[in-house]
Amino acid sequence: MDELTPAAMPAVAEQSTLPPPPPLPVASPAMNNLTASPLAAPPDQLIAQARFNLARSITAARWFYWIAGLSVLNSIIKIAGGKVVFVFGLGTTQITDYIFSKNDSPAIGLVIAVLISAVYVLFGFFATKRQMWAFATGLVLYILDGLIFLPSFSIAWFQLLFHGYIIYRIINGIIATQRFQQAEPTLRSMGALK
Repeated sequence: MDELTPAAMPAVAEQSTLPPPPPLPVASPAMNNLTASPLAAPPDQLIAQARFNLARSITAARWFYWIAGLSVLNSIIKIAGGKVVFVFGLGTTQITDYIFSKNDSPAIGLVIAVLISAVYVLFGFFATKRQMWAFATGLVLYILDGLIFLPSFSIAWFQLLFHGYIIYRIINGIIATQRFQQAEPTLRSMGALK
């Protein structure tokens, strides 16, 4: 094995030099500030955040479709004499089913349930288009619908709990929609949106 002598050192040093390390990134105040505008983020990060918020918004909006569909399904089950109730359904449709089944006209209760559910389908349609009024109105009506279960809390606590979960998801959808709408002009100027 060859020994390294002082005379051979410069030659070895020249052969084994690595490129200098890249400079350390300098954090801007906007990147350190947690309350900074999302528009201050780098373009790739802004696009990723926008996709995330858009997905959360659409997912929350689709809850209105589930509410409508399961409410109608609850009414059909009630007419058929079933005892199963889907907890995501509306309390108002359950009340109309109860009232009209007592009056021997369950078909009228089903028609009313379909009409009420159609309103929630419209909320879902417009909320997927990021219309804030649809989120807000649907949320308020769903909260009011959940209040129906309060007098019978000892029986309907499970439905009330699931109403709370859906309310939470819709609120998250509202927040995600607002964040997406804030970033939308910048995304359009970058050409990231059509």
